[in-house]
Amino acid sequence: YPGSEREWASALAQRSEAYRRAVVARSANVAAGDRFYRDLTVYQWRLEALEARLADASEAAADAEVAESAEATSPTERRRLRSLDGSLRAIEEQCRGAVAALEERAAHYALGLTGSTGQMETLASSASDKERAMARYRELAEETYSEIQSEAREILEVPAGPGGLRSLCATLERRRDFWRAQFEETWSAWQQATCQMHGAGDEALNAWRAFQTLCGQRPQQQLQLTTEQSETLQAVSAASACVLAVDLWEAVGLSGLGGASAEAASRPGAACAPSTEPLGACRALLAESLGAALVGSARRGDAQRACVLLQFCADLGDATLADEVRELRNPSSGQTPIQLALSSGNAGMAKLLQDWPNHEALDLQVDETGRGGGGDAK
Repeated sequence: YPGSEREWASALAQRSEAYRRAVVARSANVAAGDRFYRDLTVYQWRLEALEARLADASEAAADAEVAESAEATSPTERRRLRSLDGSLRAIEEQCRGAVAALEERAAHYALGLTGSTGQMETLASSASDKERAMARYRELAEETYSEIQSEAREILEVPAGPGGLRSLCATLERRRDFWRAQFEETWSAWQQATCQMHGAGDEALNAWRAFQTLCGQRPQQQLQLTTEQSETLQAVSAASACVLAVDLWEAVGLSGLGGASAEAASRPGAACAPSTEPLGACRALLAESLGAALVGSARRGDAQRACVLLQFCADLGDATLADEVRELRNPSSGQTPIQLALSSGNAGMAKLLQDWPNHEALDLQVDETGRGGGGDAK
């Protein structure tokens, strides 16, 4: 990186924020697209069922008109029952076909996993998650087609004769027009959400790649000023916290954006396990920054600051992070913080770093400046 380490850290924080915004936007559009897709699926089911019912009712009305002069009641009743039977059989066949189509789609595209609120929380990646998501679609199909079958029985309630059947046909046509309008409106919203999802996905992927590139461009220079070191650590910590927050709260993350190309992988619902790459990169970056700060503390014999840094590692929730920080080697000297403390003649600091968190028994003397390290401190 051409600038100073402080400028590099500031740029890193900016890249991480750009990544966060893109992932949040993508997650919102993935959830919206999933919701619109479910609605479109239901609307399509209803439209197909209405077309079948309308065809059967129109045929029954035409037959009733032909036989209107004959004994009306019994023949008309038989026609309505025959029409209902045909509609129910068609609806059952449509239900089986709908579930089969969903299962076929699930084999190629990831489905959304919804929470207790009914909103999508993440993409199904494991076999068990996919089965849970598919079970919700089966339940949706069962509920929808159960309602459709109940509505189909309306043909038995219309007045006898062709007039009642024609009135039913008109009602079915109005419903078809309503659901068709709902379908077209939702289709437009789904296309918009899908387009925005593609754009946000590309932005998220590009932002993450820029973040990765910048991580590898950290200036290899030794910080001299404690103030600058502190500002750099704060900026790196902010960048790491930003990316870690995305992994914790935005479950979609970069899911579906891996693979040979972003264009191929970012298609709607592309099946892909959630990416853990950002989490690992930020952990390494944060460990490196904390290690640099610990090196400075070891060199100066600043026991209190060393304890604060190591406790900060523990507070992040992963005990191994403190071990990684203690074992990181300084780029300029090639020494770990413990080795630097020993080479500086500070055996007390070296023992603190080695025995932490069991450092209370060392009886360190920390003066009013916050520096210490036992009798060996200089």
